[in-house]
Amino acid sequence: MKTGELEYLKETLDVLSRRWNLLIIFILLSGPKRFSEIKSLLGKNISSKSLSTALKSLIEYNFVEKRKGKNPSKYSNYYLTYKGRQLEDVYKSLVRWSKVHGSSLKRNDENRVKNKM
Repeated sequence: MKTGELEYLKETLDVLSRRWNLLIIFILLSGPKRFSEIKSLLGKNISSKSLSTALKSLIEYNFVEKRKGKNPSKYSNYYLTYKGRQLEDVYKSLVRWSKVHGSSLKRNDENRVKNKM
């Protein structure tokens, strides 16, 4: 690894590894979404407050932008910025890797539980 690469990676992962951030980015790769759509796609495990915090963080780091509707009654939509869209190849790679290795991660967790007993 070249000098400085580890530091860049550490800074990037610090933002992206925060709970929900990467999943939100991956959801928005399919196009803009309203808050309620993102929440629904993430499922019951995320509160509105947690989603709001995650979106604010992604906006702060310029991965996501929030745009108001054209008239006051329209909802805001969340869009990926250019920087956010650049993660599409990372997403595709993770999906491919997960299809091959994802089930083995579960087995390792089960083995750890069995070994503790």
